[in-house]
Amino acid sequence: MEAYAHRVLTRACIDHSRRRWRREHPARDLPDHAEPAADLALELQVRAALDALPARQRAVVVLRYWADLDIAATAAAMGCSVGTVKSHTARALTRLRALLGDDHSPDTLGTLAPSTHHTQEKVTLS
Repeated sequence: MEAYAHRVLTRACIDHSRRRWRREHPARDLPDHAEPAADLALELQVRAALDALPARQRAVVVLRYWADLDIAATAAAMGCSVGTVKSHTARALTRLRALLGDDHSPDTLGTLAPSTHHTQEKVTLS
């Protein structure tokens, strides 16, 4: 058993010395802020179109495309059925296409979203 432990430690030390170049190096200066939006005019246009949606449709679109939740997670966050999420999504996307024009895809919301972790909190609608 002692020979086995010695062999494992020796090989681990050798592996460690061989992989030194692959390690992360600490940065001297860290970024203090997020990158600005790629297209500010598009962001303002999308936000105005979202404001024009009814509250539940807006919540569905934001959770599905901005927060990147799947249908089941969106339904759980909103406290409704999967069918309700699907119907609200369809109606909201139809309305957004009418407001923004056909050249904007639903994935436009994903490009405007910050990269954060997903929370599955209940959404309060006012």
